[in-house]
Amino acid sequence: MSFPKRRPAPDPNQPEHGLVVRSHRNLGTLLARLEEGELAVIDRRDLDASVARALLARKPAAVLNAADFISGRYANLGPRLLAAGGVTLLEGS
Repeated sequence: MSFPKRRPAPDPNQPEHGLVVRSHRNLGTLLARLEEGELAVIDRRDLDASVARALLARKPAAVLNAADFISGRYANLGPRLLAAGGVTLLEGS
């Protein structure tokens, strides 16, 4: 049994029905690979404003956080910045 060597070229006449999901254990690498309209998967408790701004610059459709966006340990503005920027926030915990 042989497997195809490449994915077939997308048909420009058909709309896409998917969402690209990007995850990486290193946030810098994830940000470098993340493109506009993709879903970013992160694992960062208490998402701070600097990370939120970096994510907003890449314009993801949504951010799935495996940890809590806000744990209550300290006040953080990251989730508020993402929500104000129109990014859908999904929490995995």
